[in-house]
Amino acid sequence: MSDKTKRVDELTNSQLDKAVQDIIQFYDFTFFGERGVEEPLGLCFALEYQAASFGLVGDWLYEDVEKYNSADMMQELTTKLNERAAVASEKTKYFWENYIKPNLPY
Repeated sequence: MSDKTKRVDELTNSQLDKAVQDIIQFYDFTFFGERGVEEPLGLCFALEYQAASFGLVGDWLYEDVEKYNSADMMQELTTKLNERAAVASEKTKYFWENYIKPNLPY
């Protein structure tokens, strides 16, 4: 694990906007039913990949799990993604609100 882990509040709007688009593309491309995976589980994996890709995963998550842990971080990331999707293009907002958000695990 990295000792230079980022926090969610250090992510830029540009990074979050790209993640919104990446998650939409992943959802649109993936045939969940053909893989025997329900959408919330598939999106959980996509979100966890995004967190790792952003460098949000590190030892600090395990320092005091009573105060802040990986579930808290994932909830914070999901909240930020929802906020960015809400100010995106109409097409992005529609897709996020109707397909992504109802299936988000956090």
